[in-house]
Amino acid sequence: MKIRALLLGLLSVSCLTACPEKRPGDDSPNLGKIIFSSDRSGNHEIFIMNADATGAVNLTQNSAADYMPTWSPDRSQIAFVSERDGNPEIYLMNADGKNVRRLTNHDSDDYFPAFSPDGKWISFTSLRDGNQDVYVIQSTGGGLKNITRSPHNEAVATWSPDGKHLLYVSDAEGNNELYLSNSDGSNPKNLTRHPKADYGGHFSNDGKLIAFSSNRDSADNEIYVMNTDGSNVRRVTQDDNAKFGPVFARKSNQILFSGISDPNLKEGYDLFILNLEGQSRKITANAYDNSEGHW
Repeated sequence: MKIRALLLGLLSVSCLTACPEKRPGDDSPNLGKIIFSSDRSGNHEIFIMNADATGAVNLTQNSAADYMPTWSPDRSQIAFVSERDGNPEIYLMNADGKNVRRLTNHDSDDYFPAFSPDGKWISFTSLRDGNQDVYVIQSTGGGLKNITRSPHNEAVATWSPDGKHLLYVSDAEGNNELYLSNSDGSNPKNLTRHPKADYGGHFSNDGKLIAFSSNRDSADNEIYVMNTDGSNVRRVTQDDNAKFGPVFARKSNQILFSGISDPNLKEGYDLFILNLEGQSRKITANAYDNSEGHW
């Protein structure tokens, strides 16, 4: 018994110094599952599936278009865009598709929801003030704020893992670039500074890398990775087929993205999993449009 107690004590000390910090959702049965948009049921719906594309379930089952899903940090909720009430608005539902509720309510279109790491806020893109701006709203409703307040267009915001920064696309300097600001919108910095267009943007789990898509070396978008200060930009896909929406996995540096696998197809995307060495594999079948995945 003394030996067992000593070993448990040593393990406890070890975890105090070396074990990774536990985060909400680490014990969720939904950790590792992919949510995505697909028209396989006749219109765009939100599906959930395993990372190998098995066990796909339609969560929304609604006659209106549902798309752009994103996980809450604890994997208990999903934010998404729906047109079920006439125009694109931000909605929330439980991870099993139940308890659907509308979060935004405005005549203008609202897109690209993303949870803050503490789950208390959701960023989104809206035209409600005349041009595209990044807004935040409490995940319980209320507290709406225009974060960017710019005469230019800002869109597709995501949060840094520590919640201190927002990453978004802006055309403030004439073309689409990736900008990093404080979470209140202050101190925006252009990270990419390239004459070609850069899109999307998502932090790695450890906050050291950003994945994004760009047409800087190809006629169509490819997936790139850079350090969070904009340095060391490197292209990680090479086949010159259109790609968008790279998202890092919660527990690894694998990247989920949407792409065209057959250059002869002008419509319809599939989901791919990519590692940082550039190897990728398709996990869905292109008989339907499968895209906008979140892992």
